[in-house]
Amino acid sequence: MAPEGPRTGYKRELFPLWIDADHDGCNTREEVLIAESRSRAQVDPYGCKVVAGDWYSLYDGLTFTDPAELDIDHMVPLAEAWDSGASSWDTARRQAYANDLDHPQALRAVSAAANRSKGDLDPGQRVRQRLGDGEEGVEPERRPERGRRPPGDVPHL
Repeated sequence: MAPEGPRTGYKRELFPLWIDADHDGCNTREEVLIAESRSRAQVDPYGCKVVAGDWYSLYDGLTFTDPAELDIDHMVPLAEAWDSGASSWDTARRQAYANDLDHPQALRAVSAAANRSKGDLDPGQRVRQRLGDGEEGVEPERRPERGRRPPGDVPHL
């Protein structure tokens, strides 16, 4: 595999994040939190803000009940997507990629600490890093398919 060239022109802001694509009042972050909670996520009734749930972080095997402790991770980081061709995409396509709810593995709720420690490593680099450190891989927990809920089906408190 040829090494990647230098990263030029990438800025995270070039990928508009956390939009409300289906106009149900919930942005992408909240949609992922709702979909991935192992129990029914509790949502503020005055707006789509997830306030509690039960999440499993596949990066470190920890569970969380406070959504503030979670990041929504792009399994293929935005910077890696940029290096792999997103630099030539228009804003609409980068926004669609950054908010992809149609592919369940694209966005995952994970512990903020683990997500930030991995930085912009692509999935293959993360596996090599983990195995190189002698750590055993954390087995991802099976979860239901994430899909669009019918309009108005937001689980409020």
